[in-house]
Amino acid sequence: MADVFAKKGRGPKPTKLNPAAALLDHLARGKPKRDPVAREINRIVGLPLILSVTEEEVEAFCRENQLVESFNAGWRLWPQQVGALLAYDLYDGGFFPVSVGAGKTLISLMVAERAYQNDIQRSLLLVPPEVFAQLVTRDINYARQHVPLSVPLMKLGGVTKQKRLAWARSGRPGCYILPYSCLSTVDSSELLDMIQPDLIIADEAHRLKNSNAARTKRIFGKHGYYTKNKPQMVAMSGTITSKSINDYWQIIRACLKENSPLPNSSHIIRQWGQVLDAQTAWGDTPREEYGNFYTEPVMPLVRWAQKHFPGEDFPETIRGFRKAYKFRLNTAPGVVVSAEHEIGTSLLMRNEVANEDVPGMEKLTELIDDVRKDFTAPNGDEIDHAIHQFSWLYQLSAGFYNDLYWPPMAILARERNISLTAAEDLLDRAKHHHKLLQLYHSTLRKWLSYRAKPRLDTPFLVGSDMATHGARNVGPELYEAWITAKMADFEDRPDRRSRPVRVCPYKIVQAADWAQRDVPDGQGAILWVHHREVGKWLVEELEKRGLDVLHAPAGRKADAEIIDLSNRHRLIVASISAHSTGKNLQHFSHQFVVQWPRSAVTAEQMVGRIHRSGQEADEVVVVTSNTTDSDALNFAACLNDACYIHDTTGVKQKLMYAAYETPPIVISPAALKKAGLDPKRLTGEQLQLMRDTFGNQQR
Repeated sequence: MADVFAKKGRGPKPTKLNPAAALLDHLARGKPKRDPVAREINRIVGLPLILSVTEEEVEAFCRENQLVESFNAGWRLWPQQVGALLAYDLYDGGFFPVSVGAGKTLISLMVAERAYQNDIQRSLLLVPPEVFAQLVTRDINYARQHVPLSVPLMKLGGVTKQKRLAWARSGRPGCYILPYSCLSTVDSSELLDMIQPDLIIADEAHRLKNSNAARTKRIFGKHGYYTKNKPQMVAMSGTITSKSINDYWQIIRACLKENSPLPNSSHIIRQWGQVLDAQTAWGDTPREEYGNFYTEPVMPLVRWAQKHFPGEDFPETIRGFRKAYKFRLNTAPGVVVSAEHEIGTSLLMRNEVANEDVPGMEKLTELIDDVRKDFTAPNGDEIDHAIHQFSWLYQLSAGFYNDLYWPPMAILARERNISLTAAEDLLDRAKHHHKLLQLYHSTLRKWLSYRAKPRLDTPFLVGSDMATHGARNVGPELYEAWITAKMADFEDRPDRRSRPVRVCPYKIVQAADWAQRDVPDGQGAILWVHHREVGKWLVEELEKRGLDVLHAPAGRKADAEIIDLSNRHRLIVASISAHSTGKNLQHFSHQFVVQWPRSAVTAEQMVGRIHRSGQEADEVVVVTSNTTDSDALNFAACLNDACYIHDTTGVKQKLMYAAYETPPIVISPAALKKAGLDPKRLTGEQLQLMRDTFGNQQR
């Protein structure tokens, strides 16, 4: 099968020239280029163009690689699964940014099996800790019903450190399954050295994108396992990046090596990041206005795209370079990207505005107005910046807020094992510091409103400038307020505690009404929440109405209960942070999002728990509760960032291709930033994509 795949132009084709032809070719090329930038761009445009697998190839591969009973029953691997496995066969690695819910778990198990059959003695499969239980209790058994899976599987999660080390020390051939959380422990480097895997398979590989995280350093750090041993690597994620090629540069380099469509030089990758990353704003800058970037070593990528995709528009601007890069990424050897149509269930987004005629709404409206107009938090604190203002509004939009209060003197004395007098002194000093800090925040907010300037337009930048230059750039009043608060700070200063305050149950009532009205008898549903207090509040309301509800906050118990098929007929109030990644929840088809997440990556993962391969419903409906202005801003910012991921990487985002009962409002990145949401900057073409996709509803 691999031979057929290579013959059709999907594998590298070595050029064979006789000596005379080689000499003529050398003379025609002139003096070889030694510039490292030129070498890298020539390597990248010289990579073969990989085509997607055909229906015939999928059918032939399934016939050869599935169990006979499964094949005869009509079950088939997905095209992206076949493409990924063939890519691994050809290139001894792979980078698979396939859509959420498009079968990554089965790819990882089949890669481990193929490696084992090809004398890779030991492989390592990294998985998110929250899906480990699902993998070992359900997914492996499911895979064995359809494909050969003889590779021994050593499960290193959920056991003691001693047992984990004993398994690693055993030297047994097979695939070792390890949660990412175990990479953050002190013994993880020793564990990797004991296993000595010749292949690392990273499911949800975006868990390795933070170069400062301990788990990433265990793999890619100066003394990391990959750095020292250079094993084969396969990485998969439906949300590989949210803002920068640096999120996945070292991952794709490890997976594809010389087949990587990104430069392998850290110096050059920084240059590329200046134009490919989400925070750049040069998308439509013509080449004559940014000459350093448009040197001969760089423009070949645009020319490559113009040659191979004549039906597409690749202008000689940075926008054209960005688009060319997306096409190069998605057609590089060893890269497989899936499309939205591969999940055979339609996706509908429907927003329902909550009824505001509910007790407590008058008080809630008053608190929201205080935050929005006066920059005053519900506890009376001055709010220093729009980012913190939005954080308060996000809480209030759910009908509650987290109050901040000083710990009682007796409790502080007991916790710190000090006298009551000492505790009283600490609290008095802490309150004095807080009072001065509030005065500084008030002064800073006024200064930012009237005197802010480039590079001095955020609290962090202003504070950094005063630390270096004193009052020179900000004036004596602001500097005096800052230095006074700073001088009043002290080591071991006690912080205020947090307690939830419920104000208005309007969204709680709405979610419970939906569960009673729209979830058919005998079927279950997922109700997603962000704050734990909102989850507890909603569970209380559903139980009060006599409904069968299961609370699923973070924790192993909830991890096991939410995937337990015996709970498929219940209402599940689920934590977004705990359960939005990795879990197969396609046994549900109804979901209500009480609090929409800010992160586009989180939103993609959350919707993908239900809208995924294996979903039997014809349509999945995601009901949202965007009611307040802050709800609308939050959803618009999430949509904005999903557009960046969708357009830059080619990984189709559910928010972009879903059908909307009412088109969402498109809000410009500038307006979103002013509201404190820190959105990704979009090019003119990406903004036009948003307008074309969702109509002209914008502001």
